[in-house]
Amino acid sequence: DSISRMTLAGNTTMLHLFCGVDPSPLGIAPFNPVFTDKRTYRGETFKMKAGEITVLPSISTFVGADISADLLATDLIRAKDNVLLVDLGTNGEMALKSGEKFVCTSTAAGPALEGACISCGVGGIAGAINRVWIQGEGVAFSTIGSEPPVGICGAGLVDLIAALLDLGKIDETGYLAEEKYFLCENVYLTRADVRQFQLAKAAISAGIVSLLNHEGLTCGDISRCLIAGGLGSYMNVKSAVRVGLIPAEFEENTFAVGNGSLYGAQLYLLDETCRAETDEIMERATAIDLSGDGFFADEFVERMCFEEP
Repeated sequence: DSISRMTLAGNTTMLHLFCGVDPSPLGIAPFNPVFTDKRTYRGETFKMKAGEITVLPSISTFVGADISADLLATDLIRAKDNVLLVDLGTNGEMALKSGEKFVCTSTAAGPALEGACISCGVGGIAGAINRVWIQGEGVAFSTIGSEPPVGICGAGLVDLIAALLDLGKIDETGYLAEEKYFLCENVYLTRADVRQFQLAKAAISAGIVSLLNHEGLTCGDISRCLIAGGLGSYMNVKSAVRVGLIPAEFEENTFAVGNGSLYGAQLYLLDETCRAETDEIMERATAIDLSGDGFFADEFVERMCFEEP
């Protein structure tokens, strides 16, 4: 009863669902959202005991308020260098701060990095394999909470693919020598899992270079690469480079920023200055569509393969 104000950040679809707005236009060409602007409601609208509820603004159909909040949380409005922000998820959303503008895009990475579409994939739960490393002629692993293994999460999957590449059990085309590779009795990787991973990593890495190409930049022009989201907090950067998820040029300047969406929502809630900065971010932000971009299509195909050791 004492909540006077609350804020929400999330992708465009989730915000439509929260607001009780039909999200089906987001799944049908031309994929026009019903709204992307900031919305304010009274709590009773949703039968919630809050005085005022603010839904943060989205940048475009597929670059949601989670990215708006990420940009606020990372203070990129004050950055003087070229900074790339990547939020790893089903939509590989990314934003480039170059000069005074924010140029954003998203790629349909699929849910493999969140544990879905993977035979033994799970989210970041207790017992999820979250670290994998080479030990002898095979691999060893750790789990979240040191619990018995129940599956493998995104960070563990990135490590596992990198390790199997170095062991020669996956070749540059993505072919897994064994039909199933067992980490333990109940957790394994299949050839189909590797393909799902390849689709995700190719979409994200191709999206990165396509966004930079749109602005006339190369990977070498980026001072910092910030990885937001749960996966980014635990992902081994060396493994991510080995599998081609992020460019090799970023290995020394990639930093995890955690749940930027949540932190940005908190800043907006508690700091009036941050509310004004959010408005300024929205004025400076534009989104580009890569769905019909020939450069992206070519890069996606090329990046399906892995680099040889």
